[in-house]
Amino acid sequence: MDISNLFKQISPDFLKKQDEITKEMLSSDFELQNKLSELCLDKDKLNSAIDSSLPSIRRVLEDKLPCKECLGYYQCKKQDKKGFVSSPYYIEENNSFEDKLQMCQYLKKIDESLKNIYVSDYEKMKIYALADKAIGAFNKNAIEHSFSKVGSKCVSKVLNLSKNSETKHLGYYLYSMDTNGKAILLATAFLAAKIGMKVAVIDAKNSFNAAMSSLDDYASITRKIESAAKADVLFVCDAGFELVRNNKINTLYSSLLSIRRKIGCLTFVSSFKTEEDFISSITYGSEQRNAMYNLFDNIFEEIKVQDTQRFSELDF
Repeated sequence: MDISNLFKQISPDFLKKQDEITKEMLSSDFELQNKLSELCLDKDKLNSAIDSSLPSIRRVLEDKLPCKECLGYYQCKKQDKKGFVSSPYYIEENNSFEDKLQMCQYLKKIDESLKNIYVSDYEKMKIYALADKAIGAFNKNAIEHSFSKVGSKCVSKVLNLSKNSETKHLGYYLYSMDTNGKAILLATAFLAAKIGMKVAVIDAKNSFNAAMSSLDDYASITRKIESAAKADVLFVCDAGFELVRNNKINTLYSSLLSIRRKIGCLTFVSSFKTEEDFISSITYGSEQRNAMYNLFDNIFEEIKVQDTQRFSELDF
């Protein structure tokens, strides 16, 4: 049924019974008209279905009112159902419409991007929330210290990788006494996912400490790391927070970084320690230390994120 003809198919008597607000909203909502006409093509059935479903239809119309001038997920005014809209669906056995919540156009795009983060130790929507703020800072240089400068460099690495996928790329080892290095990595992780790369995000502090709890935990973390190591872009946050110095920690890092060096994929690490201090904290003796330095030299460029201003309180 053509959208413009929908109301010609609804009886005049039916329209007269409805309050002016409902008629006005329904008359102006062509998307809803189209949905109703697609769901129920028979004229008499359509009249009957709408007549019996006005509460649901009105809820759909009222729910969409705040969306008319919305330009993005973080502009959503629906605090209780942010990023969701009501939509009608047809129940054939009852010949009626009911309303159900579904993702809005903006949340759908975010969700599609987040699906590319196939390993994540953090809640994915929190990664997006941070990225939404941080990427703006990268672009606008809104924060006048190395946060925006280093963030822009990380983003450039990812964009260059997307253009030159066959080339091996050095990533960055970011060290910062604050959370800024981690903030940069998580924001960059979302951007990499947004442009279609397969992304893994590891929380080294919690994952590697958990690996020390039991053999089962160690085996589980090992499997996760093996999966994460195959990502197009890998992000390891809070390295160096391990509670114990243990050969297993060294083995986990060595295995992860050896795979990354072999496949030549982009890797980022954030820590509060310098490379030298970090390597010293996870290795025993000169042989292990030299092997780890060799891995780092082939994978990373070390950058300090100045701590003159904290970017964000991270609730992770």
